[in-house]
Amino acid sequence: MFRLQRLEITGFKSFADHTELVFTGDGITAIVGPNGCGKCVSGDTLITLADGRDVPIRELVQAALADAPAVETMDDGTLTRHNPHQVEILSLNPATLRLEPRPVAAFVKRQATPHLLRVRTRSGREVTATPYHPLFTLEGGRLRALKAEELAVGVRLAVPRRLPTQGGEVTLSPLEVLRQFREGDNVYIPASPALREWAGEARAKFGTWSALTRGAGVPSSLLKGLLDGQAIGATTLMKLSDTAQLDPPFDGRLKSKGSGQLRLPLRFTPELARFCGLLIAEGRNTAANQVWFVNSDQAINDEFERLAQVLFGLDTHRYHYKPEAEDSLIYSRTLGVTLERLFNFPVNSTSAEKEIPPQLFHADPATQWAFLSGLFEGDAYVCAKPVGSDGKHAHAYIEYATASEKLARQVVALLLRQGVFALLRTKEKYASNTVAKRRRTYYSVLIYGTEQLRRAAAQLSFVGEKRRTLATLREMSAASNPNHDLVPGVCALVKEAARAAGVKIKANRRGHPKLAAYVEGRCEASRGGLLEVIEQINCLGDQSEGARGELERLTTLATSDVYWDEIVSINEITPEDEWVYDLSVAGTHNFVAGNMIVHNSNVSDAISWVLGEQRVKNLRGGEMKDVIFQGARSRPPSGMAEVVLHLVRDESSEDEPEIDDIDSALEEIDEQAEVIVAPATAAIEAAGGANVVEDQFGDQSLGADNGDDITTDGDNTLAAAPTPEALTAKAQHKRHWRPRRLALGFAPGETVSVTRRLYRDGESEYLLNGRACRLRDIQDLFSGTGLSGAHYAIIEQGRIGQILSAKPMDRRTLIEEAAGITKFRVRQRAAEARLEGARANLRRVSDIVSEIERQVGSLRRQAAKARRYRQLREELRELLRRVYVADEHELTALLIELREHLDGANEVERTLAESLGTREEEARGATADAREREEEMAAARAAVADAALQRDRRERERAYQQEQSVSLEKRVADVTAQTERLRERLASVFEEQEALCEADAQLRAESEESARLL
Repeated sequence: MFRLQRLEITGFKSFADHTELVFTGDGITAIVGPNGCGKCVSGDTLITLADGRDVPIRELVQAALADAPAVETMDDGTLTRHNPHQVEILSLNPATLRLEPRPVAAFVKRQATPHLLRVRTRSGREVTATPYHPLFTLEGGRLRALKAEELAVGVRLAVPRRLPTQGGEVTLSPLEVLRQFREGDNVYIPASPALREWAGEARAKFGTWSALTRGAGVPSSLLKGLLDGQAIGATTLMKLSDTAQLDPPFDGRLKSKGSGQLRLPLRFTPELARFCGLLIAEGRNTAANQVWFVNSDQAINDEFERLAQVLFGLDTHRYHYKPEAEDSLIYSRTLGVTLERLFNFPVNSTSAEKEIPPQLFHADPATQWAFLSGLFEGDAYVCAKPVGSDGKHAHAYIEYATASEKLARQVVALLLRQGVFALLRTKEKYASNTVAKRRRTYYSVLIYGTEQLRRAAAQLSFVGEKRRTLATLREMSAASNPNHDLVPGVCALVKEAARAAGVKIKANRRGHPKLAAYVEGRCEASRGGLLEVIEQINCLGDQSEGARGELERLTTLATSDVYWDEIVSINEITPEDEWVYDLSVAGTHNFVAGNMIVHNSNVSDAISWVLGEQRVKNLRGGEMKDVIFQGARSRPPSGMAEVVLHLVRDESSEDEPEIDDIDSALEEIDEQAEVIVAPATAAIEAAGGANVVEDQFGDQSLGADNGDDITTDGDNTLAAAPTPEALTAKAQHKRHWRPRRLALGFAPGETVSVTRRLYRDGESEYLLNGRACRLRDIQDLFSGTGLSGAHYAIIEQGRIGQILSAKPMDRRTLIEEAAGITKFRVRQRAAEARLEGARANLRRVSDIVSEIERQVGSLRRQAAKARRYRQLREELRELLRRVYVADEHELTALLIELREHLDGANEVERTLAESLGTREEEARGATADAREREEEMAAARAAVADAALQRDRRERERAYQQEQSVSLEKRVADVTAQTERLRERLASVFEEQEALCEADAQLRAESEESARLL
């Protein structure tokens, strides 16, 4: 036996530099290394935790590295094997194919590779990983890990069809609620006796009020206001609480700067979840201190109003700004800030920025369904079209569309927690309520399939018009598309199960076509189809117990937590972050990331490789050169991979029997076989002309139309005799055994070094203690030590699960290797093969002799059958001629009878056509009369309307004339009065004129008198 001493690795996989591992102690050697090895995902990848939360892997790893008691440094990153926060994630059990919670064994952070690969699937899932990160596919009914760079479009990857998270009641911690508010939010806590009592307890710790406020860094007036019965700001209260190290009492009441006040529920209840769902679907949070909800369904608006009152004690004001919808407004700044701080519903956020409240992911199923009910009733389309009169198939689905990619992916993840596998699709369209009609990308979440739709319809609860469609959906049984939910590559396993159970496929083809299709590999098996054929194999098989292992494996695949999702695109991208991250999960070696199942790895492949492992898939590669270091961002690829394993022989082996006598016996058997086969070969050559029988009627069918072969009476179908060349080559082939004494050449305590090198051009080298050797030498050296073939001394990741789920024969092989009898089994099989070859030669000689003797009799029987065939063919022709003549007479009589019936039907048709013409003419006359009457009535109505108009016109004219007459009379009176005034004025003027004339005459007389005096 050998004991591991030292392992040297250079350029192998992620070991770019020379790395040396020293193994100390006896017994079991455990190789514990960083389970990353360059196989990482981007930091934004969401990891599903066991409690239901989705957390970016960057946050998980950074938090673990920051709080871990020990952190290890690698060439290109860091890791910790501690789990300070007791993080549990969901991981796939390879044996049961069920997702289960598992603790994280290590957190890894490494430098990013020069490029990453973004893998997208048909259902809309995507993951961004390094080219070497493995993902799971299915091969031969078992999981197989493929590196991202080995994937291709069309390959089906393992993604979870359900996420069995451990959700429960979610409480809103009073302290966490208060810490979410900021200084400018202006959110206050109303004064209460309990709050004043708490302030007194806090003061007692500092002695005075001023000492307390100085320590907290808040104005003393704020604390005085609290004592006087005024509200205190939430941020101020938390500063005082942190300073006094005393939690304040909080009953959920919040208020604004004014008189507005609300009551915040301190549990995330189904009603609160439904309110959030409605608000995300049809609501918005505005900067005008308004929470706005718009919907056209009266019942949904009533529900929103009820929830606002029950949850927060707030009134809803409803308006009809649009004729087809109703606007419900809640005027509360405090509610708007609370929705932003606690439930990720920001003020003035757009539809593309919406997301699910974080509390919902670790809530109980009833709360999650309540949220989905509000979200889907507000903004989802539920289609439930049963089979119509036109004969079209039933059509049913649920579609929720949103402009927010994050929200759409969160809805998909939330549905997975309820066991509903939804699809994600992108569409270019514009919202129906926009004016600009600008197209942008929308994300549609689609639920298809009878089982899934029934599960969703049974849990969703609507109050509006959609509840009728939902009720129809619960009763429908629309067929699922069998081409989506497929289990790839299991047809071979179905065929093996059918064979082991003794199912006769040809006899049951008509009644069980699906079973026949799977066994013959004509299509991929669906999940539902697998369950059907499992039941059929159990019913039809004569030996169902013999296929128990295969049927149990098929049942595991058909009822697993895995959906095999088809890859639709693989894109190479440049990493935005300089780091990538990975997790190590003990036992299962995988975790759920981005709603996909990704693999993590270890470093024990090097030992298997240096010991001669030739199966590339066991090394998780596509070809052997993949084990050479492929390079990193700051390191070029290696030119070769080299692994050197140093061992020491720690005990002497029991003397093994010499095998020279075995070789001699085998050579003697070969010589005897040559002696026997030589005459047989000569006999074949002599009978060469008779061995090939040309059937002159070979192109004619000698049996029925189904093409069944004709067999001779009492004889089996003739088998093709082996060709002389094949027999000669088989007889002359000899195995030359090389005595396996190399392992015995090392004394106890002597050191043995095994080296394997692989170059990029494909050339490889094996060295034993520095001397070149063959791969066979390495295998002979470690035969019977547990290090060769199906080695049991090396337990890689997943190896124990493979052993437990292995078939009995595979497990027996492993046990025989451990017992040290494998090498004797090899020698036994070689000797038995030689003996069987000799027996086969003897049987061939006997077959050739008897075949030659049967040739003549066979030819006679064939000639007799040919004559019988000609006779039967002539009889068949005569019978067919008679049948055709009889059929012609019968068909001619039938044709005459049908023509008479046709003539009678034509006569009836003409009579009915004439009667129909008369009736149509009468109908046209009645229609014309009615049209005339209608025209007369229309003329009469027009005359009446015209008379009414004339009457109205005259009445208006008369009223106008009366008004003008009154106005004129008033005007005449005014003119008469003015005339009198003018007459009086005129008389006055005349009197004044006369007075002036007299004064003028007097002045003239005085002037003349003065002139005379002068």
